[in-house]
Amino acid sequence: MKGEGHSNPYGLGVGMDEESKESPQRFGIPFGYPSVVGAYLAVNAVPDTWMLVDSADCATLRAELIHDNHDWHSSLITVDGRYRIASSGVCPNTVALGRNEGLAAQIEQIGKSPGSFLFVYPAPVTAIVGLDYNVVINEVADRLAMKALAFSPVEAVGDWLIGYALMMETIARHIELPDVKPVPDTVAFVGYLWDRNEGDHEGSVRELKTLVRALGLEVSSVWFSGVPTEDLSRVATASIIVELPYAGKAASILAERTGARVIKAGLPTGLQGTFDWMERLGEATGRSAKARAFIERSGPRFYDRVAKSVLEHFVGKDFMIATEANLAIGLGSLVAEFGGQVRLLGLAGGTESEIPFAAETVLRKTTLEALGSAVTRLAEHSSQPLLIGNEQAIATVGYPDLPVVPMGFQSGGSHFLYDAPFLGLGGALSLIDRIGNTRNLMVLRKKHYGATYDPDQ
Repeated sequence: MKGEGHSNPYGLGVGMDEESKESPQRFGIPFGYPSVVGAYLAVNAVPDTWMLVDSADCATLRAELIHDNHDWHSSLITVDGRYRIASSGVCPNTVALGRNEGLAAQIEQIGKSPGSFLFVYPAPVTAIVGLDYNVVINEVADRLAMKALAFSPVEAVGDWLIGYALMMETIARHIELPDVKPVPDTVAFVGYLWDRNEGDHEGSVRELKTLVRALGLEVSSVWFSGVPTEDLSRVATASIIVELPYAGKAASILAERTGARVIKAGLPTGLQGTFDWMERLGEATGRSAKARAFIERSGPRFYDRVAKSVLEHFVGKDFMIATEANLAIGLGSLVAEFGGQVRLLGLAGGTESEIPFAAETVLRKTTLEALGSAVTRLAEHSSQPLLIGNEQAIATVGYPDLPVVPMGFQSGGSHFLYDAPFLGLGGALSLIDRIGNTRNLMVLRKKHYGATYDPDQ
Protein backbone atom coordinates (compact mmCIF):
# COMPACT_ATOMS: atom_id res chain seq x y z
CA MET A 1 0.00 0.00 0.00
CA LYS A 2 1.56 3.27 -1.03
CA GLY A 3 1.99 5.80 1.72
CA GLU A 4 3.25 9.35 1.98
CA GLY A 5 6.77 8.43 0.90
CA HIS A 6 8.63 10.09 3.78
CA SER A 7 11.51 8.22 5.39
CA ASN A 8 12.58 7.20 8.85
CA PRO A 9 16.06 7.24 10.38
CA TYR A 10 16.41 3.47 10.17
CA GLY A 11 16.77 3.19 6.43
CA LEU A 12 13.25 2.00 5.52
CA GLY A 13 10.60 4.13 3.91
CA VAL A 14 7.53 4.77 6.04
CA GLY A 15 4.45 3.85 4.08
CA MET A 16 6.57 2.34 1.32
CA ASP A 17 5.39 -0.47 -0.93
CA GLU A 18 8.53 -1.94 -2.38
CA GLU A 19 9.91 -4.91 -4.18
CA SER A 20 12.84 -5.34 -1.80
CA LYS A 21 14.96 -2.22 -1.99
CA GLU A 22 17.24 -3.83 0.58
CA SER A 23 18.77 -6.35 -1.82
CA PRO A 24 18.33 -7.17 -5.52
CA GLN A 25 15.92 -10.06 -6.00
CA ARG A 26 18.19 -11.85 -8.48
CA PHE A 27 20.97 -12.21 -5.90
CA GLY A 28 18.95 -13.44 -2.95
CA ILE A 29 16.82 -16.36 -1.82
CA PRO A 30 13.16 -15.47 -2.46
CA PHE A 31 10.75 -15.18 0.45
CA GLY A 32 8.35 -17.97 -0.47
CA TYR A 33 8.57 -21.35 -2.14
CA PRO A 34 8.71 -22.70 -5.70
CA SER A 35 5.71 -24.05 -7.58
CA VAL A 36 6.46 -27.70 -6.86
CA VAL A 37 6.07 -27.14 -3.09
CA GLY A 38 2.53 -25.88 -3.65
CA ALA A 39 1.85 -28.98 -5.73
CA TYR A 40 3.14 -31.11 -2.84
CA LEU A 41 0.76 -29.34 -0.46
CA ALA A 42 -2.15 -30.19 -2.75
CA VAL A 43 -1.16 -33.86 -2.84
CA ASN A 44 -0.85 -33.78 0.94
CA ALA A 45 -4.34 -32.24 1.15
CA VAL A 46 -6.02 -34.92 -1.00
CA PRO A 47 -4.96 -38.24 0.54
CA ASP A 48 -5.81 -40.54 -2.39
CA THR A 49 -3.62 -38.68 -4.90
CA TRP A 50 -0.04 -39.49 -5.92
CA MET A 51 2.76 -37.63 -7.65
CA LEU A 52 5.82 -38.67 -9.66
CA VAL A 53 8.27 -35.79 -10.00
CA ASP A 54 10.63 -36.16 -12.94
CA SER A 55 13.67 -35.14 -10.96
CA ALA A 56 16.66 -36.38 -9.04
CA ASP A 57 16.01 -37.96 -5.64
CA CYS A 58 16.02 -34.54 -3.95
CA ALA A 59 12.39 -34.14 -5.08
CA THR A 60 11.31 -36.75 -2.56
CA LEU A 61 13.52 -35.20 0.12
CA ARG A 62 11.74 -31.88 -0.40
CA ALA A 63 8.52 -33.57 0.71
CA GLU A 64 10.07 -33.56 4.17
CA LEU A 65 9.30 -29.85 4.34
CA ILE A 66 5.74 -31.05 4.94
CA HIS A 67 5.81 -34.60 6.26
CA ASP A 68 6.70 -34.84 9.99
CA ASN A 69 7.91 -31.26 9.83
CA HIS A 70 5.11 -28.82 9.09
CA ASP A 71 2.43 -31.53 9.21
CA TRP A 72 2.60 -34.22 11.89
CA HIS A 73 -0.37 -36.01 10.32
CA SER A 74 0.91 -36.08 6.76
CA SER A 75 0.68 -39.32 4.77
CA LEU A 76 3.14 -38.36 2.04
CA ILE A 77 5.88 -40.69 3.29
CA THR A 78 5.05 -44.16 4.58
CA VAL A 79 7.08 -46.76 6.44
CA ASP A 80 6.51 -49.35 3.70
CA GLY A 81 8.38 -47.18 1.20
CA ARG A 82 5.34 -46.39 -0.95
CA TYR A 83 5.76 -42.62 -0.98
CA ARG A 84 2.85 -40.61 -2.35
CA ILE A 85 5.46 -38.23 -3.72
CA ALA A 86 8.16 -40.12 -5.60
CA SER A 87 10.99 -39.02 -7.87
CA SER A 88 12.08 -40.53 -11.15
CA GLY A 89 15.73 -40.46 -10.05
CA VAL A 90 16.83 -38.86 -13.29
CA CYS A 91 20.59 -38.53 -13.82
CA PRO A 92 22.93 -37.80 -16.78
CA ASN A 93 23.05 -41.50 -17.69
CA THR A 94 19.27 -41.90 -17.95
CA VAL A 95 19.01 -38.71 -19.99
CA ALA A 96 21.67 -39.93 -22.41
CA LEU A 97 20.34 -43.49 -22.76
CA GLY A 98 16.64 -42.64 -23.02
CA ARG A 99 14.03 -42.55 -20.26
CA ASN A 100 10.68 -43.52 -21.74
CA GLU A 101 10.84 -47.15 -20.71
CA GLY A 102 11.98 -46.42 -17.16
CA LEU A 103 9.38 -43.70 -16.63
CA ALA A 104 6.63 -45.93 -18.00
CA ALA A 105 7.59 -48.63 -15.50
CA GLN A 106 7.51 -46.15 -12.62
CA ILE A 107 4.14 -44.73 -13.67
CA GLU A 108 2.72 -48.24 -13.93
CA GLN A 109 4.09 -49.27 -10.54
CA ILE A 110 2.68 -46.25 -8.73
CA GLY A 111 -0.51 -46.19 -10.80
CA LYS A 112 -1.53 -49.66 -9.60
CA SER A 113 -1.88 -48.35 -6.04
CA PRO A 114 -5.35 -47.48 -4.71
CA GLY A 115 -6.10 -43.88 -5.53
CA SER A 116 -7.76 -41.36 -7.82
CA PHE A 117 -5.00 -39.41 -9.60
CA LEU A 118 -1.32 -39.80 -10.37
CA PHE A 119 0.29 -36.51 -11.35
CA VAL A 120 3.48 -36.52 -13.40
CA TYR A 121 5.29 -33.28 -12.66
CA PRO A 122 8.42 -31.97 -14.42
CA ALA A 123 11.37 -30.49 -12.54
CA PRO A 124 13.02 -27.49 -14.26
CA VAL A 125 16.14 -29.50 -15.08
CA THR A 126 14.19 -32.25 -16.87
CA ALA A 127 11.98 -29.72 -18.65
CA ILE A 128 15.03 -28.84 -20.74
CA VAL A 129 15.02 -32.36 -22.21
CA GLY A 130 11.50 -31.89 -23.52
CA LEU A 131 10.06 -35.35 -22.86
CA ASP A 132 6.39 -35.79 -23.81
CA TYR A 133 4.93 -37.37 -20.67
CA ASN A 134 1.54 -37.99 -22.28
CA VAL A 135 3.15 -40.38 -24.76
CA VAL A 136 4.65 -42.32 -21.87
CA ILE A 137 1.37 -42.34 -19.91
CA ASN A 138 -0.59 -43.60 -22.93
CA GLU A 139 1.67 -46.64 -23.12
CA VAL A 140 0.52 -47.89 -19.71
CA ALA A 141 -2.84 -46.14 -19.18
CA ASP A 142 -4.91 -49.31 -19.57
CA ARG A 143 -2.94 -50.98 -16.76
CA LEU A 144 -3.43 -48.25 -14.15
CA ALA A 145 -5.91 -48.21 -11.27
CA MET A 146 -6.08 -44.42 -11.34
CA LYS A 147 -6.03 -41.59 -13.85
CA ALA A 148 -2.52 -40.33 -14.70
CA LEU A 149 -2.14 -36.69 -15.71
CA ALA A 150 0.96 -34.84 -16.88
CA PHE A 151 1.92 -31.20 -16.45
CA SER A 152 3.89 -29.27 -19.02
CA PRO A 153 7.04 -27.36 -18.03
CA VAL A 154 5.25 -24.08 -18.75
CA GLU A 155 2.42 -24.94 -16.34
CA ALA A 156 4.92 -25.76 -13.60
CA VAL A 157 6.45 -22.27 -13.59
CA GLY A 158 5.59 -19.90 -10.74
CA ASP A 159 5.50 -19.70 -6.98
CA TRP A 160 3.98 -22.17 -4.54
CA LEU A 161 0.50 -20.64 -4.57
CA ILE A 162 0.42 -20.99 -8.35
CA GLY A 163 1.47 -24.62 -8.00
CA TYR A 164 -1.30 -25.27 -5.47
CA ALA A 165 -3.94 -23.57 -7.62
CA LEU A 166 -2.76 -25.49 -10.69
CA MET A 167 -3.37 -28.77 -8.90
CA MET A 168 -6.83 -27.65 -7.81
CA GLU A 169 -7.70 -26.59 -11.37
CA THR A 170 -6.50 -29.93 -12.74
CA ILE A 171 -8.58 -31.95 -10.30
CA ALA A 172 -11.57 -29.70 -11.05
CA ARG A 173 -11.29 -30.54 -14.76
CA HIS A 174 -10.79 -34.28 -14.37
CA ILE A 175 -12.63 -35.40 -11.24
CA GLU A 176 -15.63 -37.66 -11.86
CA LEU A 177 -18.78 -35.91 -10.66
CA PRO A 178 -22.10 -37.61 -9.91
CA ASP A 179 -24.94 -36.88 -12.29
CA VAL A 180 -27.05 -34.90 -9.82
CA LYS A 181 -28.80 -31.57 -9.78
CA PRO A 182 -27.52 -28.78 -7.49
CA VAL A 183 -29.38 -28.63 -4.19
CA PRO A 184 -30.81 -25.24 -3.17
CA ASP A 185 -29.22 -23.55 -0.15
CA THR A 186 -26.10 -25.70 -0.48
CA VAL A 187 -22.63 -24.23 -0.90
CA ALA A 188 -19.15 -25.58 -1.58
CA PHE A 189 -15.93 -23.80 -0.70
CA VAL A 190 -13.31 -23.93 -3.46
CA GLY A 191 -9.87 -22.45 -2.92
CA TYR A 192 -8.99 -23.20 0.70
CA LEU A 193 -5.24 -23.50 1.38
CA TRP A 194 -5.14 -26.70 3.43
CA ASP A 195 -1.41 -26.89 4.11
CA ARG A 196 -1.56 -29.47 6.89
CA ASN A 197 -3.86 -31.98 8.55
CA GLU A 198 -3.83 -30.36 11.97
CA GLY A 199 -6.16 -28.50 14.31
CA ASP A 200 -5.49 -25.02 12.95
CA HIS A 201 -7.00 -25.98 9.60
CA GLU A 202 -9.60 -28.37 10.98
CA GLY A 203 -10.79 -25.56 13.23
CA SER A 204 -10.76 -22.97 10.44
CA VAL A 205 -12.85 -25.16 8.14
CA ARG A 206 -15.35 -25.67 10.97
CA GLU A 207 -15.47 -21.89 11.38
CA LEU A 208 -16.29 -21.46 7.68
CA LYS A 209 -19.09 -24.00 7.98
CA THR A 210 -20.43 -22.30 11.12
CA LEU A 211 -20.57 -18.95 9.35
CA VAL A 212 -22.53 -20.16 6.33
CA ARG A 213 -24.88 -22.19 8.53
CA ALA A 214 -25.69 -18.96 10.35
CA LEU A 215 -26.99 -17.77 6.96
CA GLY A 216 -29.18 -20.86 6.60
CA LEU A 217 -26.86 -22.62 4.15
CA GLU A 218 -25.29 -26.07 4.24
CA VAL A 219 -21.82 -27.07 3.04
CA SER A 220 -21.41 -30.00 0.67
CA SER A 221 -17.65 -29.86 0.06
CA VAL A 222 -14.46 -27.95 0.86
CA TRP A 223 -11.64 -27.88 -1.69
CA PHE A 224 -9.21 -28.81 -0.17
CA SER A 225 -9.75 -30.05 3.37
CA GLY A 226 -7.79 -33.27 3.89
CA VAL A 227 -10.51 -35.46 2.36
CA PRO A 228 -10.26 -37.81 -0.64
CA THR A 229 -11.68 -37.10 -4.08
CA GLU A 230 -14.90 -38.99 -3.36
CA ASP A 231 -15.75 -36.29 -0.80
CA LEU A 232 -14.60 -33.55 -3.15
CA SER A 233 -17.02 -34.82 -5.80
CA ARG A 234 -19.92 -33.69 -3.59
CA VAL A 235 -19.27 -30.24 -4.99
CA ALA A 236 -21.74 -31.34 -7.68
CA THR A 237 -24.62 -30.89 -5.22
CA ALA A 238 -23.78 -27.25 -4.44
CA SER A 239 -25.91 -24.54 -6.00
CA ILE A 240 -23.38 -21.92 -4.85
CA ILE A 241 -19.59 -22.11 -4.99
CA VAL A 242 -17.82 -19.75 -2.60
CA GLU A 243 -14.47 -19.01 -4.20
CA LEU A 244 -11.64 -18.50 -1.70
CA PRO A 245 -8.31 -16.87 -2.67
CA TYR A 246 -6.36 -20.04 -3.56
CA ALA A 247 -8.69 -21.47 -6.19
CA GLY A 248 -7.08 -20.17 -9.36
CA LYS A 249 -9.63 -21.04 -12.05
CA ALA A 250 -10.97 -24.10 -10.21
CA ALA A 251 -14.21 -22.49 -9.03
CA SER A 252 -15.18 -21.34 -12.53
CA ILE A 253 -14.21 -24.73 -14.00
CA LEU A 254 -16.46 -26.53 -11.53
CA ALA A 255 -19.29 -24.05 -11.96
CA GLU A 256 -19.23 -24.60 -15.70
CA ARG A 257 -19.49 -28.35 -15.12
CA THR A 258 -22.23 -28.24 -12.46
CA GLY A 259 -24.22 -25.09 -13.17
CA ALA A 260 -23.49 -23.59 -9.76
CA ARG A 261 -23.20 -19.86 -9.17
CA VAL A 262 -19.81 -18.51 -8.05
CA ILE A 263 -19.43 -15.94 -5.26
CA LYS A 264 -15.91 -14.63 -4.69
CA ALA A 265 -14.88 -14.22 -1.07
CA GLY A 266 -11.73 -13.39 0.81
CA LEU A 267 -10.72 -14.82 4.17
CA PRO A 268 -12.91 -13.99 7.21
CA THR A 269 -10.08 -12.88 9.52
CA GLY A 270 -10.57 -10.86 12.69
CA LEU A 271 -13.83 -9.49 14.04
CA GLN A 272 -14.56 -6.80 11.46
CA GLY A 273 -13.15 -8.96 8.67
CA THR A 274 -15.54 -11.76 9.62
CA PHE A 275 -18.51 -9.39 9.83
CA ASP A 276 -17.66 -7.84 6.44
CA TRP A 277 -17.35 -11.34 4.97
CA MET A 278 -20.76 -12.29 6.35
CA GLU A 279 -22.36 -9.13 4.98
CA ARG A 280 -20.96 -9.76 1.49
CA LEU A 281 -22.08 -13.38 1.50
CA GLY A 282 -25.45 -12.47 2.98
CA GLU A 283 -26.06 -9.86 0.29
CA ALA A 284 -24.94 -12.22 -2.50
CA THR A 285 -27.28 -14.99 -1.30
CA GLY A 286 -30.28 -12.83 -0.39
CA ARG A 287 -29.69 -13.37 3.33
CA SER A 288 -28.64 -9.93 4.50
CA ALA A 289 -31.09 -10.03 7.43
CA LYS A 290 -29.55 -13.26 8.71
CA ALA A 291 -26.05 -11.75 8.36
CA ARG A 292 -27.07 -8.67 10.35
CA ALA A 293 -28.67 -10.81 13.03
CA PHE A 294 -25.45 -12.83 13.34
CA ILE A 295 -23.40 -9.64 13.69
CA GLU A 296 -25.71 -8.07 16.27
CA ARG A 297 -25.75 -11.29 18.26
CA SER A 298 -22.03 -12.00 18.13
CA GLY A 299 -20.39 -8.57 18.43
CA PRO A 300 -21.11 -7.67 22.07
CA ARG A 301 -20.17 -11.12 23.36
CA PHE A 302 -16.91 -11.03 21.43
CA TYR A 303 -15.91 -7.59 22.75
CA ASP A 304 -16.66 -8.64 26.32
CA ARG A 305 -14.31 -11.61 26.00
CA VAL A 306 -11.35 -9.85 24.41
CA ALA A 307 -11.38 -6.33 25.90
CA LYS A 308 -8.73 -6.92 28.56
CA SER A 309 -6.43 -8.93 26.31
CA VAL A 310 -6.67 -6.38 23.50
CA LEU A 311 -5.79 -3.48 25.84
CA GLU A 312 -2.88 -5.44 27.27
CA HIS A 313 -1.36 -6.94 24.14
CA PHE A 314 -2.45 -4.88 21.09
CA VAL A 315 -3.11 -1.22 21.80
CA GLY A 316 0.03 0.81 21.12
CA LYS A 317 2.16 -2.27 20.37
CA ASP A 318 4.20 -2.80 17.21
CA PHE A 319 3.76 -5.81 14.94
CA MET A 320 5.66 -7.22 12.00
CA ILE A 321 3.86 -9.76 9.82
CA ALA A 322 5.55 -11.96 7.23
CA THR A 323 3.82 -15.01 5.80
CA GLU A 324 1.58 -16.07 2.90
CA ALA A 325 0.19 -12.92 1.34
CA ASN A 326 -3.58 -13.35 1.80
CA LEU A 327 -3.15 -14.55 5.37
CA ALA A 328 -0.67 -11.76 6.14
CA ILE A 329 -3.16 -9.10 5.01
CA GLY A 330 -5.89 -10.68 7.13
CA LEU A 331 -3.61 -10.77 10.16
CA GLY A 332 -2.64 -7.15 9.60
CA SER A 333 -6.30 -6.17 9.52
CA LEU A 334 -6.85 -7.94 12.86
CA VAL A 335 -3.86 -6.18 14.42
CA ALA A 336 -4.94 -2.75 13.17
CA GLU A 337 -8.55 -3.35 14.24
CA PHE A 338 -7.47 -3.93 17.83
CA GLY A 339 -5.16 -0.93 18.06
CA GLY A 340 -1.81 -2.42 17.06
CA GLN A 341 0.63 -0.81 14.61
CA VAL A 342 1.74 -2.81 11.57
CA ARG A 343 5.35 -1.75 11.12
CA LEU A 344 6.11 -4.26 8.37
CA LEU A 345 4.11 -6.52 6.06
CA GLY A 346 6.09 -9.16 4.16
CA LEU A 347 4.11 -11.03 1.51
CA ALA A 348 5.14 -14.55 0.49
CA GLY A 349 3.38 -15.14 -2.82
CA GLY A 350 1.12 -12.96 -4.89
CA THR A 351 -2.37 -11.72 -4.07
CA GLU A 352 -5.13 -9.61 -5.57
CA SER A 353 -6.27 -8.48 -2.12
CA GLU A 354 -6.07 -4.83 -1.20
CA ILE A 355 -4.34 -3.76 2.00
CA PRO A 356 -7.08 -2.00 4.01
CA PHE A 357 -4.87 -0.72 6.85
CA ALA A 358 -1.81 1.46 7.29
CA ALA A 359 1.43 -0.51 7.04
CA GLU A 360 4.69 1.38 7.27
CA THR A 361 6.64 -0.94 4.99
CA VAL A 362 5.24 -3.52 2.57
CA LEU A 363 7.69 -5.97 1.02
CA ARG A 364 6.55 -7.82 -2.09
CA LYS A 365 8.69 -10.25 -4.07
CA THR A 366 11.38 -9.78 -1.50
CA THR A 367 14.38 -11.86 -0.48
CA LEU A 368 15.00 -13.53 2.86
CA GLU A 369 18.04 -11.30 3.37
CA ALA A 370 16.04 -8.12 2.82
CA LEU A 371 13.16 -9.35 4.97
CA GLY A 372 15.42 -10.36 7.84
CA SER A 373 17.29 -7.07 7.71
CA ALA A 374 14.06 -5.08 7.73
CA VAL A 375 12.47 -7.01 10.60
CA THR A 376 15.64 -6.83 12.72
CA ARG A 377 16.09 -3.11 12.16
CA LEU A 378 12.48 -2.27 12.93
CA ALA A 379 12.39 -4.53 15.99
CA GLU A 380 15.27 -2.60 17.52
CA HIS A 381 13.27 0.62 17.32
CA SER A 382 9.74 -0.54 18.12
CA SER A 383 7.43 -0.53 21.11
CA GLN A 384 7.23 -4.10 22.44
CA PRO A 385 7.56 -5.60 18.93
CA LEU A 386 6.20 -8.99 17.93
CA LEU A 387 6.64 -10.96 14.72
CA ILE A 388 3.83 -13.05 13.26
CA GLY A 389 5.44 -15.10 10.53
CA ASN A 390 6.28 -18.38 8.91
CA GLU A 391 9.46 -20.33 9.56
CA GLN A 392 11.34 -18.62 6.74
CA ALA A 393 10.69 -15.22 8.27
CA ILE A 394 11.45 -16.30 11.82
CA ALA A 395 14.78 -17.86 10.80
CA THR A 396 16.02 -14.66 9.14
CA VAL A 397 15.67 -12.39 12.17
CA GLY A 398 18.84 -11.38 14.00
CA TYR A 399 17.08 -10.08 17.11
CA PRO A 400 17.05 -12.78 19.82
CA ASP A 401 14.54 -11.14 22.16
CA LEU A 402 11.83 -10.71 19.53
CA PRO A 403 8.74 -12.76 20.47
CA VAL A 404 7.35 -14.70 17.52
CA VAL A 405 4.00 -16.30 16.69
CA PRO A 406 4.40 -18.93 13.93
CA MET A 407 1.70 -18.63 11.28
CA GLY A 408 1.22 -20.11 7.83
CA PHE A 409 3.32 -22.46 5.77
CA GLN A 410 5.95 -23.43 6.85
CA SER A 411 5.46 -23.50 10.65
CA GLY A 412 7.21 -26.63 11.82
CA GLY A 413 7.83 -25.10 15.24
CA SER A 414 4.15 -25.13 16.20
CA HIS A 415 1.54 -27.89 15.95
CA PHE A 416 -2.09 -28.27 16.94
CA LEU A 417 -3.71 -31.51 18.02
CA TYR A 418 -6.94 -29.67 18.84
CA ASP A 419 -9.05 -27.02 17.14
CA ALA A 420 -7.03 -23.80 16.95
CA PRO A 421 -8.61 -21.89 14.04
CA PHE A 422 -7.38 -18.64 12.54
CA LEU A 423 -10.53 -17.82 10.53
CA GLY A 424 -13.90 -16.59 11.73
CA LEU A 425 -14.73 -15.43 15.24
CA GLY A 426 -13.23 -18.53 16.79
CA GLY A 427 -10.08 -17.85 14.80
CA ALA A 428 -9.93 -14.26 16.05
CA LEU A 429 -10.15 -15.48 19.65
CA SER A 430 -7.48 -18.09 19.01
CA LEU A 431 -5.13 -15.53 17.40
CA ILE A 432 -5.59 -13.10 20.27
CA ASP A 433 -4.77 -15.94 22.66
CA ARG A 434 -1.64 -16.90 20.74
CA ILE A 435 -0.37 -13.33 20.59
CA GLY A 436 -1.19 -12.57 24.23
CA ASN A 437 0.31 -15.79 25.56
CA THR A 438 3.46 -15.25 23.51
CA ARG A 439 3.90 -11.78 24.97
CA ASN A 440 3.22 -13.05 28.49
CA LEU A 441 5.76 -15.83 28.11
CA MET A 442 8.43 -13.36 26.99
CA VAL A 443 7.71 -11.19 30.06
CA LEU A 444 8.10 -14.23 32.34
CA ARG A 445 11.34 -15.25 30.67
CA LYS A 446 12.83 -11.80 31.09
CA LYS A 447 11.66 -11.69 34.71
CA HIS A 448 13.36 -14.96 35.59
CA TYR A 449 16.32 -15.07 33.20
CA GLY A 450 17.18 -11.44 32.59
CA ALA A 451 17.13 -9.35 29.46
CA THR A 452 18.16 -12.20 27.19
CA TYR A 453 16.58 -15.59 27.65
CA ASP A 454 18.89 -18.57 27.22
CA PRO A 455 17.09 -21.94 27.57
CA ASP A 456 20.43 -23.69 28.15
CA GLN A 457 21.20 -21.77 31.33
